[in-house]
Amino acid sequence: MRLDAVRLEVMAHAFASIAEEMGLVLVHSALSPNIRERRDASAALFDADGEMIAQAAHIPVHLGALADAVAAVRRLEPFPQAGEMFILNDPYGGGSHLPDLTLIGAIDIDGQVGGYSVVRAHHSDVGGMTPGSMPASARELYQEGIIIPPTRLTLEVERLLLANVRTPAMRRGDLAAQRAAVERGAQGLRALARRHGWNALREAARELLDYAERRTKSALSRLPSAAPMTATDYLEGDGVIDHDLEICVRITIQDGIFHANFAGTRDAAPGNVNCPMAVTRSAVLFVVRTLLPDDVPMNGGVPRAIAAHCGHGLSRTCGRRLRRAGAGSGDDEQRDVWRNRESGVRSLDLLRNDWRRAGRESRGQRTVGCPRRDVKHTQHADRSPGNGASRSCPDVRTAPWQRGTGDVEWRRWRGARVRGARADGGHAPDRAAASRPGWSSWRIGGRSW
Repeated sequence: MRLDAVRLEVMAHAFASIAEEMGLVLVHSALSPNIRERRDASAALFDADGEMIAQAAHIPVHLGALADAVAAVRRLEPFPQAGEMFILNDPYGGGSHLPDLTLIGAIDIDGQVGGYSVVRAHHSDVGGMTPGSMPASARELYQEGIIIPPTRLTLEVERLLLANVRTPAMRRGDLAAQRAAVERGAQGLRALARRHGWNALREAARELLDYAERRTKSALSRLPSAAPMTATDYLEGDGVIDHDLEICVRITIQDGIFHANFAGTRDAAPGNVNCPMAVTRSAVLFVVRTLLPDDVPMNGGVPRAIAAHCGHGLSRTCGRRLRRAGAGSGDDEQRDVWRNRESGVRSLDLLRNDWRRAGRESRGQRTVGCPRRDVKHTQHADRSPGNGASRSCPDVRTAPWQRGTGDVEWRRWRGARVRGARADGGHAPDRAAASRPGWSSWRIGGRSW
């Protein structure tokens, strides 16, 4: 069956609406602020072959990596059966970092697996050596929390998970919300099958994938591709070593295929800034998506035009079980660091805090407005109520416009301090640390920080 332009658009929105409804069920049913307020969650719909049919407009780094999670489930023995549900968070088995728990449901269509509904959500604790499961001092993945390879989700598996977390009641509620979202995806796909017929629906999904692939290759073919494009960026240490960590990429476009080669990237760092291959591919996918016209449907046809290659160092990073898998995104989510070219001083811009000056910062710093005037969801590594700066930036201080707000203050010893935030993402009473001799501090309201 060949769909015309109108029917193609109708079916694309029909599939996308299912993914959006999955996301709404998850957000409105979850207990934790991570999902309800910060919406650190994603939902997508996949066909029986493991290719994404549609996604909701959620977290890009989640959505691009979900295909690896579905592929990991489809490699299980015995093969997934209709109606079964699976859970995983293993960075080397399709996950990102350990707090991101992924639930995958095999959709039952006439007794067969007709597709997969997938939901990924950031849980504020999955065990490990510190609350929040993102310890800055971790040197092994095992220290960050419980590792769940692709596993059939049963009552026994859920009990095992809840026995290894600090907030089992909230985790139980969030898992129930994820299950409800997965089931909503299955109901939506079955409803479409009843309306259009299952065979017609499968053909429509295939055509949408082929259409997205054609549009992606066509758009990439029009980009300059005479010579390879290279770039190098650096992470300023990992909290263990102070050396700059190189991230190298070489981009070539051949026959409409976007090749990203990360050869030359530094080998696995001892600290918690390493990245699994699923997240690397997801980042490349997001870059390509920004190069495409808005009307190109975002589905499994777009990744067909992308090839991400691991270099020697990165391949060892991706395969080493003892290393941190998904840091970096959580750290950068809460802060932007920039260097003043004249003075060389680094300043810390705490996101979701400076709501009065949001969008008016100089030098390209950015903030996100929030009337609560505190840094929410500081479940990240080394971000307890007494510490707003990571160990990798011990000399960081607040940006000038944040001094005197009463929310974030500067200390020479540790940098910025965060008030009114709790490690599990909630809101705690404001508190001040005791002053110590020899420390430079700001005094607000007669209290020394």
